[in-house]
Amino acid sequence: MAHFWESGFVVREQAWHGLATVLDKAPTTAEALRQSQLDWHVNLTPVFAMPGMAPELAEKNGIAAAPLSDALYCDDARAMVREIHQKDGTLRSDVLGMVGTRYCPLQNTDAFRWFDPLCADGSVELESAGSVKGGRHVWILARIATKPLQVGRNPQDVATPYLLLSNSHDGSRAVTVAFTPIRVVCWNTLSAANRQADKRGASSRKVRHTAAAANTLAGVRETISLESRNFEAKALLWRELAKTDVARPYSQELARQVSRYARIVFGSPAVVAKHREDGTLADLPEVRAESHLWELVHKGPGADSAGVSPFGLYMAATHYSDHQNGHTAETRLASTWFGAGAQVRERAEAAALELAGMGAT
Repeated sequence: MAHFWESGFVVREQAWHGLATVLDKAPTTAEALRQSQLDWHVNLTPVFAMPGMAPELAEKNGIAAAPLSDALYCDDARAMVREIHQKDGTLRSDVLGMVGTRYCPLQNTDAFRWFDPLCADGSVELESAGSVKGGRHVWILARIATKPLQVGRNPQDVATPYLLLSNSHDGSRAVTVAFTPIRVVCWNTLSAANRQADKRGASSRKVRHTAAAANTLAGVRETISLESRNFEAKALLWRELAKTDVARPYSQELARQVSRYARIVFGSPAVVAKHREDGTLADLPEVRAESHLWELVHKGPGADSAGVSPFGLYMAATHYSDHQNGHTAETRLASTWFGAGAQVRERAEAAALELAGMGAT
């Protein structure tokens, strides 16, 4: 199984996976590039195909391989190759993916430099950055300079808005800029890193890897003040979700609510949609997450503040997805940022709104 985490840093507090370099204060973009070990470049290189059997297979089977002169040039594809200058002075090259001829890579240096004007005027401070899946996915996270806002029942239970830029070097994703509120007790989960950005309106932007990418990214910086206001609305919504318990703690009614919520959030979306259409949500199949959510809603991080409210169930579901669901810390990390975990957070919030009578029924 691939070891998804490669390198990265966090500021002040170690990430939950324990794999990052911890810095005492927010770095400059140049320092951040070095501390996250992202000071490497990617290049587009020609792609050739060897007709017949591959050399290693030919040797294994005792037959002659096709000569290099017979290699076929692939004129509609390019290989994305990473070049790293190693400590011993050698140059290491890694193939990260295959892309089309119109693909324009966004270098890590340019991605970091995008934050320079925001850092210079005090709009943001860099908070974390890193690489997963062998450099195929990279990200930079910055904390927006605004006061944290209360999200639970206790004034100490707060969230802060962050600005995230994520990028792929294997052609699998567009450059994505997203604004995300991350709860203090697990801020480093990057909760909404790549959650269906095309559905989030002003909360995120997707930029294709073309020659116009830099100009498009420059325009995204203008939306920070708008997103600060949107964050205030999100915090208000979460406080509303935390106001009322759905049942008494440890009661049978709460067990029924947790079971239904877990099955909607962690069940197959297609199966849930079919049962919703048929009006048979009570017949959804059981999911493994039910017992975990029962424990987390009573004793999980932030449970005292969130209570057994719709917000409490939301926090239990996202904590389970980010920290417990999956085989290893690395696979959960990749899922939270770039895979199914991001989609779970979307479903968890929608189900919490539904439970509070503020969403679909």
